[in-house]
Amino acid sequence: MENKLFRLLKGQWRWDRVIGNQWTAYGQCTWSEVNKDKDMERFLYHETGKLASSKMKQELDVQKEYYYCLNSAKKAIEVYFCNPDMTMGNLFIQLSFNSQSTSSNSEPNWPFCSSSTHQCKLDQYDAKFTYDSENKLTISYTVKGPHKDYLSVTTYDRIMK
Repeated sequence: MENKLFRLLKGQWRWDRVIGNQWTAYGQCTWSEVNKDKDMERFLYHETGKLASSKMKQELDVQKEYYYCLNSAKKAIEVYFCNPDMTMGNLFIQLSFNSQSTSSNSEPNWPFCSSSTHQCKLDQYDAKFTYDSENKLTISYTVKGPHKDYLSVTTYDRIMK
């Protein structure tokens, strides 16, 4: 199942994000294939957009990159940080999706979900990825720490060509 879900990422998407109760963001992103090797398929995730708050008069430009990798041996999708020089950094989260059965006509039973946790010093990031369909994805992070306590929810909609 991870193979199919991983390959569904490829392409252009629109995203909308709510961060806590003060911030919103929106933009576009692309998951594009990069140097495939024998052990791991990789997509570079690149997002650009605008960040807004009711406390700001102007929107800010934002961008972010991650590497998404298919680890067939572990039957998982792994998300890695992207270093400033665009090389793959440390592992952020590892996702193994529920193996739901298919219906009698071989259609997948949506949604497919996975959760993972990342500890960053004193802050904990609880991630949840939900494939609602082939063209809709929701990623949420519950972040807790000494100075952090918020929920970030991003919805992705595939841009149809």
